[in-house]
Amino acid sequence: MPGKNKTIEKQLSEFYDGLVVDDVHFFGIRHHSPACAWHVEKFIRRVRPRSVLIEGPADMTRFVP
Repeated sequence: MPGKNKTIEKQLSEFYDGLVVDDVHFFGIRHHSPACAWHVEKFIRRVRPRSVLIEGPADMTRFVP
C-alpha cells in the first residue's frame, strides 16, 4: 500500500513539528551506547537546559538521581 506510507510519514511529521518549540529540545535515542552518551553530554553542555526528562526501563529508575 504505497499511500499508507505517505499517511504515516505525514502523521509523524506533524507529531514531530508539535514537539519542536523554542524552549523544548527533543533528543531521541534508540540505542544507548558510549557514542550516544557522548553526544547527549555535548548537547546538554551546549544547550544548558533547566531540566532533562529521561525515559528508561522501569527497573533502572532507582539509579537516576
